[in-house]
Amino acid sequence: MATAQDILNKQIGIEKVLGTWIEDYERRLKASSTPENKSNLESLTKDFEAFKKSVLDIFRLLQDQIVGLMQQVDELDCQSRRKVLLFSGIAEDANESLPAVISNIAVAKMGITDFQESAMQQCIRLGAPNSKRPRPVLVRLASLSIKAAIWSNKKRLKTSSVVVSEFLTRTRQELYSRSSESFSELLFSDSTVRRNHCSSTVCSSKKSFSDSTVRRKHCSTMVALPKKSFAD
Repeated sequence: MATAQDILNKQIGIEKVLGTWIEDYERRLKASSTPENKSNLESLTKDFEAFKKSVLDIFRLLQDQIVGLMQQVDELDCQSRRKVLLFSGIAEDANESLPAVISNIAVAKMGITDFQESAMQQCIRLGAPNSKRPRPVLVRLASLSIKAAIWSNKKRLKTSSVVVSEFLTRTRQELYSRSSESFSELLFSDSTVRRNHCSSTVCSSKKSFSDSTVRRKHCSTMVALPKKSFAD
């Protein structure tokens, strides 16, 4: 079944093809313009411009509707994930009991002493088995308060391999990744500017110190000369 994104991509492709045909027709129309058929071509050109405008307006309307539909689907998907968290970095075992594993992490490592297996409605691995790294565990919790308790204590897992994260939709995950990359680039650029500024400041300070030392030595010499002459 085609997704809303597939429909949008198809619509954009059709719009591009139609745009190419329109541009080609306009070139041919201008090339065939002669004084003899000028009046007929002017009327045909007006009709063509009206047709082009109508078609483009329809495509823009369809695109707006598809984008709106995608936003609504994404919002509904987010609502269904409100009580869901992802636990990554948990080693896999053929005989594992995921509810017991998650409960042990919540109690022993996160300090949520009243956490029980009954607080979870669903607890499964995502994706196909992978020998290179363990699959993340999707945990659907019974209430938002339990999710909030886990989220507020996830910093206690810093010394372990376990990472707790939100189960974002594809659209929001891509947005989060782009935002993180932009923020990292901004921090790197800002730190580089500060280092360059500090280096320039240090160099200027060294130069100022050197200049002041030379001036002090020069002044000492100037002061010493009159004393010597007075002694003579």
